Amino acid sequence: MDAKLELLKRVVEGIQRGEEVDVEKMLGTGDVQKEREWEEVLKEIEAEDSLWHPRGNTVKKPRSKSDKADPKEAADEKPDSTSNTEYMKSEGPSAKFY
Repeated sequence: MDAKLELLKRVVEGIQRGEEVDVEKMLGTGDVQKEREWEEVLKEIEAEDSLWHPRGNTVKKPRSKSDKADPKEAADEKPDSTSNTEYMKSEGPSAKFY
C-alpha cells in the first residue's frame, strides 16, 4: 500500500509543478493487475478510515435556540436578559433605555 501511495504522491506533485505526467500510464490504467492492486489499496484505506471514523458514531453539535426541531420547545424558552422586550417594559418619564 505504501508504494502505491508514494507513486500517487509523485504523480500529484508532478502535476502541481506543471510537469506533463502520463497519469494513466503511471497508475496503470487499463492494466487489469494494476487496477486490481489499486482497488485493494482503496479497500485498505476505507477499512483503516472506518476504524478512525466509525459510522453511526458521529458527534452531534448542540443545537442553538433557533435550531430547535420542536416549536413547543422554542416557545417554552424564556427570553434572555438582553432581549428587546426588557428595554420596552418600563413606562413613564423614568423609562431607561440601555
